[in-house]
Amino acid sequence: HGVMLENFQIKKRTGVLEKYGIDPKNNSYLFFVGRIDPKKGVDVLLRAFEKVVRNNKDLLLIIAGTGSEQYVQNIKKLSNDLGIEKLVIFTGFISEDEKLELFESSKLHVVTSHSDVHTTTAIEAMAMGTPVIITKASDFPEIDDYKAGITVDMDIDYICKAIEELLGN
Repeated sequence: HGVMLENFQIKKRTGVLEKYGIDPKNNSYLFFVGRIDPKKGVDVLLRAFEKVVRNNKDLLLIIAGTGSEQYVQNIKKLSNDLGIEKLVIFTGFISEDEKLELFESSKLHVVTSHSDVHTTTAIEAMAMGTPVIITKASDFPEIDDYKAGITVDMDIDYICKAIEELLGN
Protein backbone atom coordinates (compact mmCIF):
# COMPACT_ATOMS: atom_id res chain seq x y z
CA HIS A 1 0.00 0.00 0.00
CA GLY A 2 2.65 2.52 -0.96
CA VAL A 3 1.34 6.05 -1.16
CA MET A 4 2.47 8.38 -3.90
CA LEU A 5 1.26 11.77 -2.71
CA GLU A 6 1.11 13.11 -6.27
CA ASN A 7 -1.80 10.70 -6.80
CA PHE A 8 -3.72 12.64 -4.19
CA GLN A 9 -3.71 15.95 -6.01
CA ILE A 10 -7.06 16.92 -7.47
CA LYS A 11 -6.41 17.20 -11.18
CA LYS A 12 -9.77 18.56 -12.24
CA ARG A 13 -12.47 20.07 -10.06
CA THR A 14 -15.70 18.21 -10.70
CA GLY A 15 -18.29 20.27 -8.84
CA VAL A 16 -19.30 17.20 -6.83
CA LEU A 17 -20.03 19.27 -3.73
CA GLU A 18 -22.32 21.61 -5.64
CA LYS A 19 -23.96 18.63 -7.35
CA TYR A 20 -25.17 17.41 -3.95
CA GLY A 21 -25.90 20.87 -2.54
CA ILE A 22 -22.99 20.90 -0.12
CA ASP A 23 -21.28 24.13 0.89
CA PRO A 24 -18.20 23.10 2.93
CA LYS A 25 -18.36 26.42 4.81
CA ASN A 26 -21.88 25.64 6.04
CA ASN A 27 -22.18 21.86 5.78
CA SER A 28 -20.05 19.45 7.78
CA TYR A 29 -20.14 15.85 6.71
CA LEU A 30 -18.81 12.40 7.43
CA PHE A 31 -17.67 10.38 4.43
CA PHE A 32 -17.93 6.68 3.70
CA VAL A 33 -16.64 5.36 0.40
CA GLY A 34 -16.57 1.75 -0.64
CA ARG A 35 -18.66 -1.16 -1.72
CA ILE A 36 -22.17 -1.10 -0.27
CA ASP A 37 -22.13 -4.61 1.16
CA PRO A 38 -23.05 -6.23 4.50
CA LYS A 39 -19.31 -6.83 5.14
CA LYS A 40 -18.73 -3.07 5.18
CA GLY A 41 -21.02 -2.39 8.15
CA VAL A 42 -22.90 0.49 6.53
CA ASP A 43 -25.92 -0.42 8.67
CA VAL A 44 -23.82 0.07 11.80
CA LEU A 45 -22.58 3.42 10.48
CA LEU A 46 -26.16 4.59 9.83
CA ARG A 47 -27.23 3.60 13.34
CA ALA A 48 -24.25 5.42 14.89
CA PHE A 49 -24.87 8.46 12.69
CA GLU A 50 -28.52 8.58 13.82
CA LYS A 51 -27.30 8.93 17.41
CA VAL A 52 -24.65 11.51 16.52
CA VAL A 53 -27.07 13.83 14.70
CA ARG A 54 -29.23 14.13 17.78
CA ASN A 55 -26.59 16.60 19.03
CA ASN A 56 -25.21 17.66 15.62
CA LYS A 57 -28.31 18.62 13.65
CA ASP A 58 -26.40 20.15 10.72
CA LEU A 59 -24.13 17.16 10.11
CA LEU A 60 -24.48 15.13 6.92
CA LEU A 61 -23.31 11.66 5.94
CA ILE A 62 -22.16 11.00 2.40
CA ILE A 63 -22.12 7.37 1.31
CA ALA A 64 -20.32 6.82 -1.98
CA GLY A 65 -20.15 3.49 -3.74
CA THR A 66 -22.21 0.78 -5.32
CA GLY A 67 -23.42 -2.66 -4.38
CA SER A 68 -26.18 -5.11 -5.12
CA GLU A 69 -29.37 -3.21 -5.89
CA GLN A 70 -31.30 -5.07 -3.20
CA TYR A 71 -28.77 -4.36 -0.46
CA VAL A 72 -28.45 -0.69 -1.46
CA GLN A 73 -32.25 -0.40 -1.27
CA ASN A 74 -32.20 -2.05 2.18
CA ILE A 75 -29.62 0.47 3.38
CA LYS A 76 -31.65 3.38 1.99
CA LYS A 77 -34.73 1.97 3.71
CA LEU A 78 -32.81 1.77 6.98
CA SER A 79 -31.89 5.43 6.54
CA ASN A 80 -35.60 6.22 6.15
CA ASP A 81 -36.60 4.01 9.09
CA LEU A 82 -34.06 5.81 11.30
CA GLY A 83 -35.47 9.19 10.22
CA ILE A 84 -32.15 10.43 8.84
CA GLU A 85 -32.89 10.16 5.12
CA LYS A 86 -32.60 13.95 4.63
CA LEU A 87 -29.13 13.90 6.21
CA VAL A 88 -27.70 10.98 4.23
CA ILE A 89 -26.57 11.43 0.63
CA PHE A 90 -26.06 8.32 -1.48
CA THR A 91 -23.90 9.21 -4.47
CA GLY A 92 -23.48 5.85 -6.14
CA PHE A 93 -20.29 5.52 -8.19
CA ILE A 94 -17.91 8.49 -8.04
CA SER A 95 -14.77 9.30 -10.02
CA GLU A 96 -11.29 9.53 -8.47
CA ASP A 97 -11.35 13.34 -8.55
CA GLU A 98 -14.82 13.39 -6.98
CA LYS A 99 -13.57 11.07 -4.24
CA LEU A 100 -10.58 13.31 -3.55
CA GLU A 101 -12.79 16.40 -3.43
CA LEU A 102 -15.13 14.68 -0.98
CA PHE A 103 -12.19 13.59 1.20
CA GLU A 104 -10.74 17.09 1.04
CA SER A 105 -13.80 18.73 2.62
CA SER A 106 -15.05 15.97 4.90
CA LYS A 107 -14.69 16.16 8.66
CA LEU A 108 -14.08 12.42 9.03
CA HIS A 109 -13.82 9.22 7.04
CA VAL A 110 -15.61 6.38 8.80
CA VAL A 111 -14.78 2.73 8.06
CA THR A 112 -17.18 0.35 9.82
CA SER A 113 -16.00 -2.81 8.10
CA HIS A 114 -16.28 -6.20 9.70
CA SER A 115 -13.06 -7.50 8.11
CA ASP A 116 -11.06 -5.20 5.80
CA VAL A 117 -7.38 -5.19 6.75
CA HIS A 118 -5.48 -1.94 6.07
CA THR A 119 -8.36 -0.65 3.99
CA THR A 120 -7.32 1.45 1.02
CA THR A 121 -9.91 4.13 1.72
CA ALA A 122 -8.35 4.83 5.13
CA ILE A 123 -4.98 5.30 3.44
CA GLU A 124 -6.58 7.62 0.87
CA ALA A 125 -8.31 9.63 3.60
CA MET A 126 -5.08 10.07 5.53
CA ALA A 127 -3.22 11.08 2.37
CA MET A 128 -5.84 13.83 1.97
CA GLY A 129 -5.44 14.90 5.62
CA THR A 130 -8.82 13.54 6.70
CA PRO A 131 -9.02 11.85 10.12
CA VAL A 132 -10.24 8.25 10.16
CA ILE A 133 -12.49 6.28 12.45
CA ILE A 134 -11.99 2.60 11.79
CA THR A 135 -13.08 -0.63 13.45
CA LYS A 136 -10.55 -2.92 15.12
CA ALA A 137 -11.54 -5.65 12.64
CA SER A 138 -9.70 -3.61 10.03
CA ASP A 139 -6.41 -4.12 11.90
CA PHE A 140 -4.83 -0.73 11.30
CA PRO A 141 -3.03 0.20 14.56
CA GLU A 142 -0.94 2.86 12.83
CA ILE A 143 -4.02 5.11 12.77
CA ASP A 144 -3.89 5.32 16.57
CA ASP A 145 -0.08 5.24 16.73
CA TYR A 146 0.20 8.34 14.53
CA LYS A 147 -2.94 10.04 15.87
CA ALA A 148 -4.54 9.98 12.42
CA GLY A 149 -7.87 8.95 13.91
CA ILE A 150 -9.43 6.47 16.30
CA THR A 151 -9.77 2.70 16.19
CA VAL A 152 -12.95 1.36 17.83
CA ASP A 153 -14.79 -1.86 18.50
CA MET A 154 -17.58 -2.66 16.04
CA ASP A 155 -20.17 -1.16 18.34
CA ILE A 156 -22.63 1.63 17.63
CA ASP A 157 -21.94 3.43 20.91
CA TYR A 158 -18.14 3.30 20.47
CA ILE A 159 -18.41 4.55 16.91
CA CYS A 160 -20.75 7.33 17.99
CA LYS A 161 -18.41 8.36 20.83
CA ALA A 162 -15.39 8.43 18.46
CA ILE A 163 -17.27 10.55 15.92
CA GLU A 164 -18.32 13.02 18.60
CA GLU A 165 -14.80 13.14 20.05
CA LEU A 166 -13.18 13.93 16.71
CA LEU A 167 -15.88 16.39 15.70
CA GLY A 168 -15.24 18.22 18.97
CA ASN A 169 -11.48 18.29 18.44
